[in-house]
Amino acid sequence: MLKTFLLTVLTCLTIASGTRAQEYEWSITYPPADSGKYAYFFNAVDCYGEVCTAVGDKRNPAITTNDRNVLMCFRSTDGGETWKEQDPGLPHERSDLFGSPQSTPQLNFVQQIDSLNAVAVGDSGIVIKTTDGGNTWQRQNLNSIGQVFSVNFSDPMTGVIVKYWGTPSDSTNIMITHDGGATWVRSPFCPWYPAGMCHADGGESFRAITYGGESVYTTHDDWQTFDSTAWIIPLADTNHIVSWCNFRGTDTLIGYGSDHYEGNPDMFIIQSTNAGSSWSSPQVPDTLIQYAGSMSSLDRDIVFYGGWGLYKNKIAVSRDHGMTWDIESYMFNKPDTIPSWIMSLAVTQNNEGVGIFSYDGFSIDPSVLARGVPASSVVASSLPAEQAMEIFPNPATMILNAKSSSGTFTISDPLGRSYDISHTGSKLDVSSLPSGVYFVSDGVSRAKFVKE
Repeated sequence: MLKTFLLTVLTCLTIASGTRAQEYEWSITYPPADSGKYAYFFNAVDCYGEVCTAVGDKRNPAITTNDRNVLMCFRSTDGGETWKEQDPGLPHERSDLFGSPQSTPQLNFVQQIDSLNAVAVGDSGIVIKTTDGGNTWQRQNLNSIGQVFSVNFSDPMTGVIVKYWGTPSDSTNIMITHDGGATWVRSPFCPWYPAGMCHADGGESFRAITYGGESVYTTHDDWQTFDSTAWIIPLADTNHIVSWCNFRGTDTLIGYGSDHYEGNPDMFIIQSTNAGSSWSSPQVPDTLIQYAGSMSSLDRDIVFYGGWGLYKNKIAVSRDHGMTWDIESYMFNKPDTIPSWIMSLAVTQNNEGVGIFSYDGFSIDPSVLARGVPASSVVASSLPAEQAMEIFPNPATMILNAKSSSGTFTISDPLGRSYDISHTGSKLDVSSLPSGVYFVSDGVSRAKFVKE
């Protein structure tokens, strides 16, 4: 599995010595306490606004055949506070990188493209996509059985993936789509083995990074031609590996990986603010995590970076889009029963964290979906602070009742977009709103509600 060979490490660009006080409190939001006979194994989560999708599998330990494992998607429209299961209807048996049958299915990566569109990829060449908020998922055909390692769409129609083609001789390939994944085309350029990470900037601009830290490659003509950066890790440096790269805009690139000095990996990070023309790697004073981790999007006010290893209950937090970092302690509301190995991280529009936590780093034990709520000292959301407004029912389907003395209401989503609705007194007609999370305000106070 991909995670077993990606030895990335929790680290930071400019990191204060010591550990800061707790800034986020986390609580389990899924699975429910009464999940009964099922165990859940989550692999990845991603958010757009307040809409999030997680992927993994749901297992019945009492069954010994492949039918015990069901590949599953999980959707939240309220920033990870509540989740609904979505069965994409995928086969339970998978193949490994080179076509040998395996018994445990995996969906390894997911991207929440917008509030309705999401894409997930994994073993056996699996690519699935939804355009209706997960009500239906469509399997996309790559004409191969290899493992898909990375996916990124710049819009619902334009995307890029990196995958093994299925045999060692075929190596790794970049594949691109301009029709939402109805067709995937194998690019003429593929310089490496094994795989790396991909990124779609928009239009026909794509990026890919090699595993191990060779270069970042960029194309503007579907890989007919391309530019490459300087080597991220110099050829003479045999100690460092850059497993992933995080992108913001056209200039900021952050690579993170590990230092394999004397077989004991230390954290390692390297950054460029000039599109890869030059790279810098400041000294990191402490080791917090040993194995492969996750970094949330650089586009948010808050960026999380976490992983798993010997040091638990620590997380790196950036409040300037990844330019500087602090190491902070974090805790759960029930610390005696909560795992602390961080598998995947995302941040909502309201700067709330959504994460996957496990008791171990290699999906041996079940995992949970958790939500992190910032303390008052954390940078505030770009949305105004919520004040008390009594509303019901919540979630709402047709009518939302809002008690207010002003008699004037506005509806907006987490991205700040306003919606025109009719109301009679305190009864607001929300039937025309798409499913999702919204805010109702009377100019003095506001409340968050979910439209089903």
